[in-house]
Amino acid sequence: MEAQGRVVGVRYRQDGEEHRLDTGLVVAADGRFSRVRKLAGLEARERAAPMDVCWFRLPREAGDGYEAGGFFVGSGRMLICIPRVGEWQIGYVFPKGDFHQVREAGIGPFRAEIAATAHWLADRAAAIQTFDDVHLLNVKADCLDTWHRPGLLLIGDAAHVMSPVGGVGINAAISDAVEAANVLAYEGPAPALGAGPPPDSLLARIQKRRTRPTRIIQAVQSRVQQVLVERALAGDGFEIPAPVRLVLRTPGLRQLPIRVFALGVSRTRLAL
Repeated sequence: MEAQGRVVGVRYRQDGEEHRLDTGLVVAADGRFSRVRKLAGLEARERAAPMDVCWFRLPREAGDGYEAGGFFVGSGRMLICIPRVGEWQIGYVFPKGDFHQVREAGIGPFRAEIAATAHWLADRAAAIQTFDDVHLLNVKADCLDTWHRPGLLLIGDAAHVMSPVGGVGINAAISDAVEAANVLAYEGPAPALGAGPPPDSLLARIQKRRTRPTRIIQAVQSRVQQVLVERALAGDGFEIPAPVRLVLRTPGLRQLPIRVFALGVSRTRLAL
């Protein structure tokens, strides 16, 4: 809802009835398909992604190994295997826009490609009965030029859609929320949200603090896509680049990518 050029609340429907909630600030955290972003008419700068991913689950057995997970490459495809309790969560990575061809080929060839890429999964690929068991993620990455309007703040994927590389989307969203809480609770009128609508300068401050770390992580994701994913999907034979092998083999260095993806470029702490 808007009044005099300012967002003043939301309308929502519950049990068939329409309700109204008036508030000094609407925080949009409604994800990569944000309806609030569309309604607000905010523009984003997109980063091209060379791949899409479909996710599915297969049984996990005690003798599988790969306790830390891993990725497997073959025939222009990549499998990302994430260990869960009793099952594998698997991302099947393929060139962007190819999912229609994958479906057209049928579930049998799809299972065969899984088995050919990761031979140790061959005996359980039949657990994928139909493509209803496979969930497509159309990979994209972008960042809004402006994360806010008077009375409105967007955070998480609503403000900046993250690539699935590194699984950092939820981490970035939490960091956005923590920074927003810090600024609104401790740096504005005290207490900021109890003193009426927060000034636009506070919302701009939140964006300013979170834009740089967000763009750095997106740049790292983009580089990983170029160096690893695009090479793997080219199907010309694949070998991890020497600098990456060096990092993975060097104690101290091999933890660095994990820390960057898990904690971000700069660690955000809740002010208490």
